[in-house]
Amino acid sequence: HAQNTFACGDFADWNAATRDGTIISSPLTFASIDADTGSADVTLVTDTVANTLCTLFRKDYSLAIEGLVQKEYYVPVARSYDGNDWERSAGRYDETEITCASGNCAMTLRDADEAEYYMGAYKHTVTDRQYFSRFLERA
Repeated sequence: HAQNTFACGDFADWNAATRDGTIISSPLTFASIDADTGSADVTLVTDTVANTLCTLFRKDYSLAIEGLVQKEYYVPVARSYDGNDWERSAGRYDETEITCASGNCAMTLRDADEAEYYMGAYKHTVTDRQYFSRFLERA
């Protein structure tokens, strides 16, 4: 079946070498979803560089209660930073299993047939003064 492979660098407006700030993708499109379970097996490529964080989010909603506005939440599922392999994010989806080899990390996303998943990337650099200040705060 078709591959579901994603990387932060896949987004045309994301340049990990020069971009500062945050980028959120459009909803991920899955080439293959298991018809029985609604889940999607995906491969996340480790393509982050120094000072970057890439996060896989799932869009969730608050309970629908009459008279109240239903709110959207982007709940982290997994993350990769500074060129490290993908790892589970703490919280609601921390039971997600991730297996990595050679910079590619495999995982299964549940409810991929109904839920929306997004990739978010953030690049941040600190000055030498900020770096050493953080170091001294930890001492």
